[in-house]
Amino acid sequence: MTPAITVGIPTYCGAENGEEDLLGFCLGAIRLRTCSDLPYEIVVVDDSGKPWHQERSRAVAEKHGARFLAHPENRGVAAGWNTLTRAAEAPLVALLNDDFYVSPGWLDALAYALRENPGAGSMGLFAFFCNEGDVPWLLDGPDASVTPVDFYTKAPAPEEAEKHTGREQPGRCMAPPGCGFGFQKEVWERVAQAHGREGGFDESLGKAFHEESMFGADCAALGMPAYALQWPHCYTIMSATFRRRPDWTRGVGDLIARPRRRFVEKWAQRLPHVADEMRAALAKGERETYPVHRELMGKIPFPRGRWLDPDGPRDELITGEEGYHA
Repeated sequence: MTPAITVGIPTYCGAENGEEDLLGFCLGAIRLRTCSDLPYEIVVVDDSGKPWHQERSRAVAEKHGARFLAHPENRGVAAGWNTLTRAAEAPLVALLNDDFYVSPGWLDALAYALRENPGAGSMGLFAFFCNEGDVPWLLDGPDASVTPVDFYTKAPAPEEAEKHTGREQPGRCMAPPGCGFGFQKEVWERVAQAHGREGGFDESLGKAFHEESMFGADCAALGMPAYALQWPHCYTIMSATFRRRPDWTRGVGDLIARPRRRFVEKWAQRLPHVADEMRAALAKGERETYPVHRELMGKIPFPRGRWLDPDGPRDELITGEEGYHA
């Protein structure tokens, strides 16, 4: 049966401990917590460039019925996303980090939003932050939940669960959250063609960071904004790979600086009237993407949207912006 949606997962160090590790938990959550009749496929790409890790990630992927791909060398997040999207057999694609854990309803909600809003560039999945030690609890059953934690302190933050009911409107934004989002494969192809690339994600950014911001800006420039879905509530450890790599953490400043400079360089050419504002923001450590967001999103009218919430389908004018993912 042809899949309706392809779920793609890149991994770098998520199978170091075999099945009992990030990738195995992520795949286990998909199989346990995806309560849907939609046919879907899972594809994993190992971007470590390390044969021993590829052997382990292949074994984990195959155990969970996923197709397995591997890069002969570490090429970075954008390359991994391009590889996964290129390999997708479905018209819809969902990309999840290997430290992202889905919740019941996620596949139907994402597929519905993508099908019913053809003018969207992408749809971001909502996720609470959790600690790595919480993950086994999520695998206790399809409806299991854990208390959200604060991203910075990792302390329990129960107020987050109380604040988000899942009945809020999707927020319009320039870029989706990179930990979990979906799009039509046709959109990825259109972006690649518009920018003369082999893939919709810009591999010139380097190994990591800003991939979703560049993709979102590229989509917005074509009149296709992103939307941040508010239901269901998934979970993510966020940056688990970097916390495991002290060598990366020491050089994280350079890893972040290169794609930020590349973003400014590209959009300064396309939007020269905001070039100085972007450069000033970059120099101050502020968000250099905001001037691009303001310019591109300001030209796109708010649409009537269709999405699912805990009570079923909704169809109404979307009126709010989700600035976090700009």
